Amino acid sequence: MMCDLEFRTDLLVRKHSRRGGSAHRITTAATLPAIGYNTEANQAASVSKTTSSSASTSTATQAAAAAVGVNEGADASGAGAKQQQAATAAAVSGGAVGKVVYDDDTGRRKYQCEVCDRLFDRPSLLTRHMRTHTGEKPFNCDVCGRTFTESGHLTIHRRLHTGEKPFRCDVCGQTFSQSITLTNHRRVHTGDKPFECGECGQTFSRSRNLARHAVVHSGERPFACEVCGQAFTQSSTLANHRRVHTGDRPYGCEVCGRAFGRAGHLAAHMRTHTGEKPFCCDVCGRTFAKSGHLTIHGRVHTGEKPFNCDVCGEAFAACTNLTRHRRLHTGEKPYACQDCGQAFNQSSHLRRHRRRIHHSRLTHHIT
Repeated sequence: MMCDLEFRTDLLVRKHSRRGGSAHRITTAATLPAIGYNTEANQAASVSKTTSSSASTSTATQAAAAAVGVNEGADASGAGAKQQQAATAAAVSGGAVGKVVYDDDTGRRKYQCEVCDRLFDRPSLLTRHMRTHTGEKPFNCDVCGRTFTESGHLTIHRRLHTGEKPFRCDVCGQTFSQSITLTNHRRVHTGDKPFECGECGQTFSRSRNLARHAVVHSGERPFACEVCGQAFTQSSTLANHRRVHTGDRPYGCEVCGRAFGRAGHLAAHMRTHTGEKPFCCDVCGRTFAKSGHLTIHGRVHTGEKPFNCDVCGEAFAACTNLTRHRRLHTGEKPYACQDCGQAFNQSSHLRRHRRRIHHSRLTHHIT
């Protein structure tokens, strides 16, 4: 709560602004009181500010400087970073959290953090922001003890314990614990893919999927399999790949018993039982059980082949086709027959070999 002096100062500042003050932003003489959960303490801090506003401004500036490590020789890492955070917390407890500023163009009041100068429309937003400097997490889960900086994050977290999923898809009825998860899910039905790759034009329904895709163009593959040496762009892809060697398939179909190494493969497989094909081509009307298949199919109409071999330059419409093609250059054959040891560069070749030579079928699909 701002004190009477601050309100009077605000009025003077607005008058100055209308008279053509030269500065783009005009700041009040008094800083905002520390914004916490004890209203009486806030009022006391506010009264203290009114009696010595000039000294308060100087103190706030010094506290903010100490909080961000302006003093010479400040250590920016390790113990030094902790000291900076403690200094920020001390500055907040001492009342130096921010100040009111005005924009000459709009006349609107803003609340400015005195640590990093970021501006906010409301004092409550400044309060929330200050926790990024202090590390304060005042909202505690009464089940597991985990702490959060915002009450909304605690509310979402509690649903892990209660199982509550209040957000329901009006198309398929699936429920979710967060509204953002429902928003992402709806794109399964609408086909909306608002995130586009600037290199190849491929679109994605989620920003994180675009981020994963971007490394395809960079060529970076930092995660290598210790068995066959195949490298991957993501650690999760490597973890899934390892099951090719171990044979581990933890995801089983309750209808036919077929097992899979990935949960996504099981979900796609279930559509072979239900017949569901929710992904429709808007050019020819063909439908698909997997969104990835629709994406690849779309390139039949556009002629797009965004995946290029860095050895011979041949282009492909699907990333998996490029991966198989690269093995022609490297000689890699990661799929070995358990009966005779013969190795192949594609899983389909291994399955064909088992059927023709050993007269048997693989009990599990190789991915």
